[in-house]
Amino acid sequence: MTGWVDAFTERPFAGNPAGVVPDAAALDDGLMPAIAREVGASETALIGSRMGAGKTRAHHAGDLHLRYFAGQEEVYLCGQATVAPLYLLRELGRLESDCRLTAHTRAGDLEVGLRGGRPHMVQNPLQVRPCPEDPGSLLAIDSADRDGPAVLAYTGLWHGLVPVRRVRVLAALEPDLARTARHNRAPGAATTHVFALDGTPPGVDVCARDFAPAVGVAEDPQTGTASGAMGAWPGSTGRLTGPQLSAEQGSMRLGRITVRVEGDRVEVGGPAVTVFSAELRTPA
Repeated sequence: MTGWVDAFTERPFAGNPAGVVPDAAALDDGLMPAIAREVGASETALIGSRMGAGKTRAHHAGDLHLRYFAGQEEVYLCGQATVAPLYLLRELGRLESDCRLTAHTRAGDLEVGLRGGRPHMVQNPLQVRPCPEDPGSLLAIDSADRDGPAVLAYTGLWHGLVPVRRVRVLAALEPDLARTARHNRAPGAATTHVFALDGTPPGVDVCARDFAPAVGVAEDPQTGTASGAMGAWPGSTGRLTGPQLSAEQGSMRLGRITVRVEGDRVEVGGPAVTVFSAELRTPA
């Protein structure tokens, strides 16, 4: 079967949708992107799929093997497509409401699990480097609206982080997607993540929009890996109190991502909801 799960939301048709194939161990590499393309979500996770030559590990209790496809392109890590399979496996009765597992991905082995039925993933320790080119002009951001320099940050994937002064600036963004795609590809960044800490709604610490044309997604509704990098980057956390923040992202498909940072430990999580499931038929 194949599931369609909206991650980082408790209501259908919000958050960020992900396709989930729970039993993918027997699928060959050529079929995986075809399934992702047919599902049509921005990201599709295949569970139990092989890691490729030289990377196959024995499957045992407490382990998941995950591969992620954005249409035809394989990506090494994806936040919503990690939250979504954990939720679906719990719904299918294959995981307990409170559990801890190791997810083997092409970005490395990650701690994932469920806490009170809510999925979470532990990302890699933060790495930061300068942006070789400032992305402000690509997004039509006035210099007066900037709230500091852009950086490249990594907790599993590289993202360009661009702080702006107030939430209202986010609504006015008009990115040049072709140039943004080239800008992201040059340093190997998956997305450009623009965020604001001032003017947020009650109970929300930071609001963001995320542009990912380099991986075929004009605007990503909710971005777990970018939220983890943003939450761990001192340029944002230096202005926040407490180890946990609530991030609201998107416009048409609003959702909430929880980021918890304790030292080098960066944990990202949130709710999810299954919208539909279907029988998967593959060529004989």
